Amino acid sequence: MKTRRNILIIALLTASIVSIFSLMAKEKKTTLLGVMSEKHYYTDWKSHESQVEILTLLSSIDSLRNNKDIIGLAGTASDLGFNYSMLGDNILSMAYYQSAVEMQPDLANHRYDLAIQFWTNGNPGSAENEYEKAYKLDSTQSFNLRMYGNFLFCQNQYSRAIDMYNTSIRHIQEDDNINYTYIMHHIAQIIMGNKKPQKIVSDNKEWPYPIVQFLNREINEPDLAQSIVKSNDEVEIRQKLCEALFYVGRYRIAINDKHTGIEMLRQCLNTKLPAYIEYNMAQSYFNIQSRE
Repeated sequence: MKTRRNILIIALLTASIVSIFSLMAKEKKTTLLGVMSEKHYYTDWKSHESQVEILTLLSSIDSLRNNKDIIGLAGTASDLGFNYSMLGDNILSMAYYQSAVEMQPDLANHRYDLAIQFWTNGNPGSAENEYEKAYKLDSTQSFNLRMYGNFLFCQNQYSRAIDMYNTSIRHIQEDDNINYTYIMHHIAQIIMGNKKPQKIVSDNKEWPYPIVQFLNREINEPDLAQSIVKSNDEVEIRQKLCEALFYVGRYRIAINDKHTGIEMLRQCLNTKLPAYIEYNMAQSYFNIQSRE
């Protein structure tokens, strides 16, 4: 009888030890900052596709000019602006976007693009001016409205940002991923004092849906990190890390976990993806903090 009792005690102790080690293993699951600490991004992201596209676009300008195709020239200038922004060349990007606006001043898309470039170049006054002009020309493009909302968010105009996100959601288009708008709308609500905003309900299960699940408390941060690193594509990992670090970082700051949140925004910048809006929003956070 004593032997059986000893065996039972040993079995219980063994089970407890296994349970403890299992819990420790779960606690050690990689966080977003943990993933970032394993990555070493030394250079800005350069896109071979953008470099090729630029050469193709430049070669078409003479023909368009000879044919006096203003619409074609404006579109080409806009495309060049986009591709130079992908390479982090803000000077040439700005020049081409401004050319597109000069050639087609009544086309909202060109002004929305120019507004983003003013913003990322550290000129928020000119950015807001262009956003207002663009909004008066066209207030129905969901992606552009979200970008306007993001600008307002980064200027700490959270109430206006929420209104713009709501407008974007009402005009959502098939090719625009609504999850990005839901995420920013959710975080802005928390900042405005709604500590428990309604659960996000989204039919779009594509990335960044795992971030939606995190905000809904359906998964934890290690689960979110795992959803990123499970890819074998290092470029995809880098891009998703940039986005996740920004959104979760701003969420952390909103719920007063500022130390972790600010570090996430710093690491977002260390992904070195200057063409990414999340990278630029992280940069805007520190720019505004330095002025306050």
